[in-house]
Amino acid sequence: MPWHRCRRVCVPDAFCRRPDHPVCRPNRGDVWKGCPVIPDALEAVNAWLEADHEVFVISAVDVEARKARQRALDKLGLRQVRLMGVGFGGSKFDPLRILKPEIFADDLWAHCREAVDAGVPRVVRIRANHDGGGDPVPGVPVLESIGEIFVKQRSYRVG
Repeated sequence: MPWHRCRRVCVPDAFCRRPDHPVCRPNRGDVWKGCPVIPDALEAVNAWLEADHEVFVISAVDVEARKARQRALDKLGLRQVRLMGVGFGGSKFDPLRILKPEIFADDLWAHCREAVDAGVPRVVRIRANHDGGGDPVPGVPVLESIGEIFVKQRSYRVG
């Protein structure tokens, strides 16, 4: 299925925040409220939402960090994005197996491996200014942001 025709998408919890920006580190608590937005990533998520796709964020953080991320999403007008917490360092395999998204993107290789093992047909790693914390997963491309999905597909209409 082409990228632009997906119905269910799972994006990384840092999909719209610049991880290389000093305000965005450390990655916990209410620090997200001061992080600058990645415009093409926000545009991609809004395009998916406007095309009636379900957009999920599966976040491996504690409850307080999850609440802060929900507030950040709400402030960006992304109340339709469904945020799921799996606990700090938790596995995303079971939620992915249940949700069966067409696309999964994450900044960690371990979660990309879980997505492949869960049967997600299109998995990408978002660079997020680090090496992914493990061994690369064969066949999983690395992008700068989820917005690149649309940059590479300019000739297609979303939806």
